Amino acid sequence: MPFCGVEIVPSADQTSPYFMPYFTDARGQLTLPLPDGEYRLNASGPASEDIYYSSRSAYRLSVQKGKVAVFQPVVLNVTTSRRVRTQRVKMRVRTSRNQIPKNIWTQFGAVMFEDIEDGQSRWRPYRIEGDTLTIELSMLGRERVDRLIILDAGTQEGAVLRNLSAQNPPKLVRLHPLPRATGLVLDASGKPVVGAKVSLMFGRESVYQIPDGSTQRTWMEFLTPLSTSTDKAGRFALPIVPEGKCWAIVTAKGYEPSAAIVSKGQIATIRLKSASGEYAGVLVDEYGEPVAKARLALQYQFPDSRTSRNYQQHRVPMREIPLGSVTTDDGGRFTLKGMPSSLLLIPRVQNLPWRPLSVKPSRDLILTISSARPPWEGGREPATPNVEKLLRSVEWLQPVQWQGRNTLLVITTPYLPQSELLLQTVRRQLRESWQMAVVLDTTSRQEAERYCQQIGLDVPAGYWKRGAARPIAPVLPYIVPSLPYVVLIGQDGKPQRHGITADELPKLVGALP
Repeated sequence: MPFCGVEIVPSADQTSPYFMPYFTDARGQLTLPLPDGEYRLNASGPASEDIYYSSRSAYRLSVQKGKVAVFQPVVLNVTTSRRVRTQRVKMRVRTSRNQIPKNIWTQFGAVMFEDIEDGQSRWRPYRIEGDTLTIELSMLGRERVDRLIILDAGTQEGAVLRNLSAQNPPKLVRLHPLPRATGLVLDASGKPVVGAKVSLMFGRESVYQIPDGSTQRTWMEFLTPLSTSTDKAGRFALPIVPEGKCWAIVTAKGYEPSAAIVSKGQIATIRLKSASGEYAGVLVDEYGEPVAKARLALQYQFPDSRTSRNYQQHRVPMREIPLGSVTTDDGGRFTLKGMPSSLLLIPRVQNLPWRPLSVKPSRDLILTISSARPPWEGGREPATPNVEKLLRSVEWLQPVQWQGRNTLLVITTPYLPQSELLLQTVRRQLRESWQMAVVLDTTSRQEAERYCQQIGLDVPAGYWKRGAARPIAPVLPYIVPSLPYVVLIGQDGKPQRHGITADELPKLVGALP
């Protein structure tokens, strides 16, 4: 599978930078170095305009003492499925007072949490032209949609359309006032919590017919745009959707989020536990440099929400809930106080997608982002590394004079067989007035010195330096798709050619054996 995304997740360290996917080449192959550890590999991506592929099962990989404990190459088997087909549907919508609604939402055409401020996940607002609502329905190979829920967050009215036909939709949809659930929010001592936000989440089971003619049941949860706040007595009245299971999601500063099942005519009492979690850390890019003024979206996942028992009984929502965001300072640092005992942090920089990172209270968090993009977003060619940033991260064992000489800069991993052959061969064939400099993928000065001595490397060599301003080494697999990586730096000290291949080297340094 060419240009297939391969996700590599360390089994033990959930904050490791190896969360971003790597991508196979045009032959469906991928080669990269991995440090010792246990890993889980998955493959996914678009196979064509209509077909999407994913792993048949997760592949587990163990690397010990620099060796992979399985026969190589590792083979990931994928299966294909048909992509979702959408159809455009137009309907007139009016409120119960025959007014044009101004804040319409539906659970179709959903976008991810990261793409909507304040986390109105799995719902999408729609603009009405006149009183006509136009929506894109995901048909999944069907001629009808079993249920479509339309809400007006302004009037808190809604309607449920069943067995909706995309070819023959209703000409007019009349919204009606939604039923309400009432409740009381108290703290651990029994005192009312004033001003707590109470949001509606509901879940339901949907039945889909897939292309082979069989049906599939899927449990889905939706965090709706409907919300309210508690009064001075801690009471609330929350509009609910008369479909499926409804939860009142309660969030308040200084308290752990809570969820309670609610229904019409039943008074719910919700007790909140105080929260004292403190989080502090730094956000860095793939070069190890702090990222300033970046937004970190915050999410919370209820404990035990992913257990087999909850999958069957749905006592608490499985879906994450938003808790706002925080912005890093000029040094890439952030601090959070009075937060829950666990968080999901999502860096949002230049609209780059990122998997939520599960963290516990700590003052030494390091989050890493990458500029790598999937091939289907225009990233078929590997991104050109920022050599200037890389060189700022290097501590040299010997001083290097860049001006006035052509330099072959080789970025490589110690003890990589192909690196040793290339270094020795190129060093012997360098043209007069040329030089070679080597950056070793290690943060240990002792390791760099030992390696240079072992292979007899007598050219300037460096390693990654770390410190308060650069807390981690560059994440090479993101920016250097194949090692060793060779750059030609001209006599002006600026990079001229990136990613020079073994076939191109003879043209630069002479006839290589």
